Amino acid sequence: MGVSKKQDLQDFSRQQMDILANISHSVRTPIHTIMGMTDLALQDVNDPIAVDNYLCKIKKAGSVLINQINELLELTRLENNETESRPELCTFETIKELIELQLQLYTENRQIEVEVNVEDMTRTTFMEDTVRMEQILMNLISNAAKFTPDGGKISVSVETLSVSAQEIVNRYTIADNGIGMSDSFQKVMFCPFMKEENTVNANEEGAGLGLYMVKRLIELMNGSIEVVSQIGMGTTVTVELRGQICNGQREDISIPVESDIRLLQNKRILLCEDNALNAEMTRDLLENAGMKVDCVSNGQEAVNRIQSTESYYYDAVLMDIRMPVMNGLEATDMIRRMGREDTYIIPIVALTASVYRTDQRKALAAGMDAFLMKPFEVTTLLEKLAGFWSVYHKERI
Repeated sequence: MGVSKKQDLQDFSRQQMDILANISHSVRTPIHTIMGMTDLALQDVNDPIAVDNYLCKIKKAGSVLINQINELLELTRLENNETESRPELCTFETIKELIELQLQLYTENRQIEVEVNVEDMTRTTFMEDTVRMEQILMNLISNAAKFTPDGGKISVSVETLSVSAQEIVNRYTIADNGIGMSDSFQKVMFCPFMKEENTVNANEEGAGLGLYMVKRLIELMNGSIEVVSQIGMGTTVTVELRGQICNGQREDISIPVESDIRLLQNKRILLCEDNALNAEMTRDLLENAGMKVDCVSNGQEAVNRIQSTESYYYDAVLMDIRMPVMNGLEATDMIRRMGREDTYIIPIVALTASVYRTDQRKALAAGMDAFLMKPFEVTTLLEKLAGFWSVYHKERI
């Protein structure tokens, strides 16, 4: 092996080790918080105020951890070109609401002045990938908040640069008067796992993937990004995105969904989960909301349980996907093919750690009605179930 090739392999190996070290640090830090706060809660179990404080911090650390994992998964999808463009109707109002929501989320309980200016944006309805747009704005606004000390200011503005018969070009500007970025960091800021250490964000957790993913997403949307930053003066990020003009009227058919959780009272749920701890936790959460829950540990048991009950006995099925004996996809297919009216319309919701869109497509193809990734917010699950029942459920006589 030549000296040059050997050196390249060593450099590659070193880069991989640096990436693993960054991932390890990003994941281990919130886990350390979760374990430490759990120990403290167990020690102060008779002090409800202290326990409540510990639990809030555990939940916050858990949110940080899942955000880290989601970033890594999104990076994998971007690298493998597995992201899909999903243009949706977009208006002046939706953009304004999205920006205000992100600013509120990341500056809440902070002494930071915020300003939103979208008056120079067109009122024309257009098609844009709002999911990607939200990811871009979320990363840029969170960075602005992260690197702006209390007493600083963040401004977000949107202006329409051009409108033609087919296309619209909007410019998004996120500016702050925070600590700014060094010249050396700006040369590598769009590389994955790159972070600039400083005293302002020393306690902030992140894998250093935000700007890299922003740039990749913008490129996928045929847009552009420009960053101007100076130490001690702040940072201004300018993004230009293209959208398609909506020609003619488009009528969106939507079904009004009632998400009143009072609909959950006394509903019967079949929970199919092979992990005993997850089953116990989910059962307790559902029962606390007023539901009656039966648990089974694999797909075959779920099929047998439904076959042995009268029609409309269960109001919904919560189904894991990867289980022994029979997986959730096979079980769902068998339930849908039982030939009973109730098994054809009963809501079946996938609760799974599977994260890839191919898994979601398989679940929907098997006959599932919704797909929730673990970990999920309990309110999301409860509202989803209440919405299903308000539309599809046939009350038992």
